[in-house]
Amino acid sequence: MSVEEVMPWELLRRIVDEKKIDDLGRLPNDLKMYIDRMQEIKGEWETVGDYMIHRVFHIPFSVNGNGKKQVDQTMLKDVPEPNVFVLNDFPYAFEEGIEHHIIWTTNTSINQAQIEEIIRANRRGYEVMYFVNNPHKRSVGNVYHVHVLSRKLNDEQGTVITT
Repeated sequence: MSVEEVMPWELLRRIVDEKKIDDLGRLPNDLKMYIDRMQEIKGEWETVGDYMIHRVFHIPFSVNGNGKKQVDQTMLKDVPEPNVFVLNDFPYAFEEGIEHHIIWTTNTSINQAQIEEIIRANRRGYEVMYFVNNPHKRSVGNVYHVHVLSRKLNDEQGTVITT
């Protein structure tokens, strides 16, 4: 979805609290770059999920009969690091100072305590909220991932998770 202006923290807090995640969007130029990149990936890879599994979890790929790259997803059970915390390549339109990360995980039964442990390990000194996109908005539907939004706290000592 395209939006015309960046969203402040307080609006994001309300969107996440009210579970209105569909209200999040990208600025027009950012949305165009996102769509263009998704088209490139879909042209080269069997699925966007195959691309992300290769990129995030370093699972090797092969070229299938259609000439597209794909990974053996059964190899996910053997990855050395099942939870990967990375900056989102295509963040939504947030005001300056808000960072957008993703927790990619092979653990399909990850719970809130585990998510918050990953956040605390990576966002010390930040105020944080997190969410999972609604199913129809997930560009990578076959790899579980959590969106993490954060902004720096004045107090560098702890992490405040407001979700």
